Amino acid sequence: MTHQTPFIYSLISCLLIISISCKKTNETYPEVKILSPAEGTTYSFGDTIFVTLEIKESDATPIVNVLDGSINTGLPFDRVSASGSQQNFQFYFNKSELSSGKYTIRVTASNGTNTRSDFLDIYLKQEPLEYLGFISIAASSLIKVDNQGVTEEKYLNGNYYLLAYNERQGRVVTAPESNGNLRGYSYSPLQQEYNIVSTTGVKKYNALVNDKERVYSLAANGEVKAYSKEGSIERSFLTRTDLEPISGCSSNEGLLICAKERGKENYSLQLLNATNGAELKTMQLPGRAIGIVNPSSGIYTIAVKGTGETVVYSYEPSTNTLTKLFSLQGEPTCLFTDYNAVVLVSTTNAIFAFQLSNGTQPYQIYNFSANDIAYDKVSQQILIASGNQIFRGNVNGASATVYHQEIKDILQVEAVHNR
Repeated sequence: MTHQTPFIYSLISCLLIISISCKKTNETYPEVKILSPAEGTTYSFGDTIFVTLEIKESDATPIVNVLDGSINTGLPFDRVSASGSQQNFQFYFNKSELSSGKYTIRVTASNGTNTRSDFLDIYLKQEPLEYLGFISIAASSLIKVDNQGVTEEKYLNGNYYLLAYNERQGRVVTAPESNGNLRGYSYSPLQQEYNIVSTTGVKKYNALVNDKERVYSLAANGEVKAYSKEGSIERSFLTRTDLEPISGCSSNEGLLICAKERGKENYSLQLLNATNGAELKTMQLPGRAIGIVNPSSGIYTIAVKGTGETVVYSYEPSTNTLTKLFSLQGEPTCLFTDYNAVVLVSTTNAIFAFQLSNGTQPYQIYNFSANDIAYDKVSQQILIASGNQIFRGNVNGASATVYHQEIKDILQVEAVHNR
């Protein structure tokens, strides 16, 4: 027993040394410091925010965000360079929905065990919101009417019927019904910026889907493509070979499309990863979805064509639940949501409004049908394309006045703002 005592003491000493060593390793924290910009720097809409960091004792790329309080604004960014302990990032202030005020750059570095963050306040300044006019398609013409009532028209040389305006890009995108090229135009002046020749197999575009950063095209052959401001293809993938994408909507969850089974009258919802097209969720639909909108985060509204009626559903991807809300007389012609989450449904009989969040039943606001509806964020009025006229109206159903008139029917309309 006497001979074992030194051994026990030695063993305890070794364990203590190991324990202390481990503790020291676990208590090593990264060093992180924001070197630039200067505290309190102000940036205007459209500016690039250059951020230089000093990172030590870290073995991973830092996480860099611009926060509104504790919420990530999601401003797009690039990691530009890294040399020694310094790294350079640049953010792009291109989100028109961010209000003027104080924001915080947060940088978090990790060494695999511990993390440390540094913070720096900046100010973002939005330019005043301005209504610039509208853009529309009537037959084979692209028609612009600015806020002074001045009209410009471009002949499209083909049967064009799809239109999208992306405010981030400042681009008007048009697509033909068959055998034509997808085109992008600047709004002011109205001139063609790119012309994308149809690839083999693209006989028809079914929809253009606008998201905050880009415009997607849904082609009848299953091709889904996203285009940059310059017209380059940023993303490209195919839907399932047995499905034809018909209509869609983009949101934080991904790209939600209505797809038709080829050779059959079977329809389904497909929630796709917006980057690579991976199928995230699927749900059978009782009919063709004329429109899909996302009035509130995580819940979609869908207008489905029935026999002589419009059936409106809500869809929640998190639970993959499709819920019937109500039916309206007349088949659907378009579906729209404004910036206050009011949903407008036009049937062949009338235009109805409802708000999904408070469970209100639909109420008729106008006794005529719409081909398309847009929203003026400045006046908070809606632009209604009906027949060969565009009306200005309100979601509460106040008197609608004729705003513009063409010789031929106006198929689609988009309101244009400076941000």
